[in-house]
Amino acid sequence: MDREHQLGEYLKGALAGKLIDSNVRRASCEEQRTARENSSVLRLDAPEVLVVRSRQDLCVHVNNFSSRPARGTLLLRGDETARGVSYEFDAPFELDADDGHCCISFPWRAPAYPTRIKWSASVHFENQMGFSLPECSAATVVVREFSNPVHLS
Repeated sequence: MDREHQLGEYLKGALAGKLIDSNVRRASCEEQRTARENSSVLRLDAPEVLVVRSRQDLCVHVNNFSSRPARGTLLLRGDETARGVSYEFDAPFELDADDGHCCISFPWRAPAYPTRIKWSASVHFENQMGFSLPECSAATVVVREFSNPVHLS
């Protein structure tokens, strides 16, 4: 193990309530082209329902519609209603002029109890003081297990 990996494991243990996972990655989303056509600068894909303790990727799509390259930091925050736990992720990004877009994926493990989490994503651009974007949001309901619908004849 390298030193950085050991530090990440320590932080996971020390901050277990936050369930932080630092394996942020650029996703090669096929949806990037459709995200681009969506004409929104920011879009968050989070599961609507998830079983306790299961892993899921939270994907944030960022588009650049300006005529200049853009770079900054993407922030993703989840606030849990049941116990007041918050989850925070961030990742740097860099986008080309006009046609720049990326999909950043954050791996996340659901808590061990049913709850509801409200996610919000925001972007902070470098060298663009006073320029801000509205946040985008989504919600995830964590359940013990998926229930099978009963079909009546």
